[in-house]
Amino acid sequence: MTRRKPLRQSSTGSTRAAWTEFWDASTLRGDHRFRDGRTAARLRAHWDGVFARQFRPGDSVTLLDAACGEGELVRCARSCAAPVADFDLSIHCTDIAAAAAAAAARPGSGEPVACPVVADGAALPFPDGSFDCVVSQFGLEYAGPEAFADAARVTSGEGTLHALVHRAGGAIEAECRANLSLLDAIGQAGLLRRLDRLVGLAARHAAGRAAPAALERSMAAFLAALEASREALHGAGEGAARVLVQRLVQDCVTVAGQLDRYAADELKSWLAAHAADLAAYAHRMRSMIEAACSEAALAGIVDNLGQGGLPDVSIGEVTTASGAQVLAWSVTASSGRR
Repeated sequence: MTRRKPLRQSSTGSTRAAWTEFWDASTLRGDHRFRDGRTAARLRAHWDGVFARQFRPGDSVTLLDAACGEGELVRCARSCAAPVADFDLSIHCTDIAAAAAAAAARPGSGEPVACPVVADGAALPFPDGSFDCVVSQFGLEYAGPEAFADAARVTSGEGTLHALVHRAGGAIEAECRANLSLLDAIGQAGLLRRLDRLVGLAARHAAGRAAPAALERSMAAFLAALEASREALHGAGEGAARVLVQRLVQDCVTVAGQLDRYAADELKSWLAAHAADLAAYAHRMRSMIEAACSEAALAGIVDNLGQGGLPDVSIGEVTTASGAQVLAWSVTASSGRR
C-alpha cells in the first residue's frame, strides 16, 4: 500500500504561538504541571502496559514520541526500558515548540539520549517506516486527523502506533471547559483592565494632572472587578486555571494597595504580560476542547491510519480511577503483518 503524506502543515500560527509560549522554558509556572494525581497514575499505568508489551529482552526498538510536550512518554519509556535485560532503546521526540522537544529529550543520569526534532505533527520529517513504535499522548489530534496518517507512515510495517486522544465529553474536556469558563469570567470582570486604568490615574494624580475624584472612581471600579473575580474563583473547581487566577488576584491586590511603590510604566508592562498570558491560556483551552474527538471524528482518525499504512486499528478507553468518567480514547494501530 502506498502511504499518503499530508500536503499541508496543520498548526495555525495562533495555535503554534500559544503552545510555544506555553512550553517556553522562561515562562514555566505551576499551571504547566497541574494534573490530578489519580489521573496521572491512570495514564502512567496505561503506558506501562504498552511499553511492557513492546520492550522485550534482547530486542532493539526505535521509538518516536510525536507531539511530545515536555516528554512524559519519553520518561515513561526510559523507566520501563531500564530493567529489561539486553535491550536497546533509540528515541526521537517531536513537537512544534523547540522548548518542549528539548525538555523531552533531556536525559537523567544514565538514561538513553533522545533526539529532539521541531516538527508539525502532520508533517513529520522522517522517511517511511522509520520507527518500530510511535506513541503520542494528547498530541496528534491537535494537528488534525491527517497527523495520524503521517504518524502511521513513519511506523514500520512490523511496528505499532499507540495514541491517547482527547475524548469529547470526557473528564479532561470537562476540566478544560471549567478552566476556560473561569478565564472568561476574569476577562468579563475586567480585573486587569481596571487595574491598568487605576495605575495610569494614580501616576497622573501624583503629578497633579488628575482629580482626586477620578482616582476614587477608578479605585471603586477596580474593587468591583476584584469582587467579581473573587466570586468567580469561589465558584470554580480545583484546577490549573484556579491556581493561576488565585495568584493573579493576590498580586493585583498587592499592587493596588501599594501603587506609590512602583513605576507606572513597569506596572503597565507587567499587566500587559499577564493579559497576554491569560489570552494565550484561554486559546490553549479552546484548542484542547476543539481537539477532543467524538466517535465520528475518531472514525476519521481510523481512516487516516489506514491511508498511512496501518489499517488494523483497535479502539479502547482509559477511564478515571473510579471508572465513572472516560479520560481518553486509546488507539492502537498496526499493518496487520506481524
